[in-house]
Amino acid sequence: MLTYGFPLAVIGMALKYAELKPVPCLTHSDAQKLRENCATPILKQVRNDVTRYRYGDEQHLDEALKRIFQYGQGGGIPRRSAPVLQMIREEVTEDGKYSLILVFEAKALQLSDFE
Repeated sequence: MLTYGFPLAVIGMALKYAELKPVPCLTHSDAQKLRENCATPILKQVRNDVTRYRYGDEQHLDEALKRIFQYGQGGGIPRRSAPVLQMIREEVTEDGKYSLILVFEAKALQLSDFE
């Protein structure tokens, strides 16, 4: 038991520490039907990536946010000011198209940082 139990316990604790919980997804039945037929592969991938458990990542969509906000580079924002994904919503637009809305929280950013 010591031979296998201790290493497995350490691995389990490391995975629990590095665990990134999925973000909540608010969807409606009409949007779910449209997703199956109309969503692009990229939209499906983004939805699947943020609605599952991840291990070892700092936050959801970390690589994309790093490229958009250029952390630590000239004209970029500080890493500690990075927006955090709070939830996603699936909706049907007024013209009947599927849309995936990402809701971020960015306490330290102003609108001018996005422009």
